[in-house]
Amino acid sequence: GVYINNANTISLQDNIVSSNLGKGIEFINSSNNTIYRNKVGTDVSNSLDRGNASEGIRFSATCNNNIVGGTLPNANIIA
Repeated sequence: GVYINNANTISLQDNIVSSNLGKGIEFINSSNNTIYRNKVGTDVSNSLDRGNASEGIRFSATCNNNIVGGTLPNANIIA
């Protein structure tokens, strides 16, 4: 998966995050980040289940003011 620790003001976009043995995306002690247009737990066509073994997106410890998706065209697909 994608593990981000102590990061601020980054943009995680346009990724396929699936079939991981743990979490799909995890932010720890990270703030003011944007997560959009990602496909989490699915394939490129959005038709196959390619789930992660744990959470699709997780925020741990101190995380503030993060934005996950929104409306199209910036929405994430989370299966």
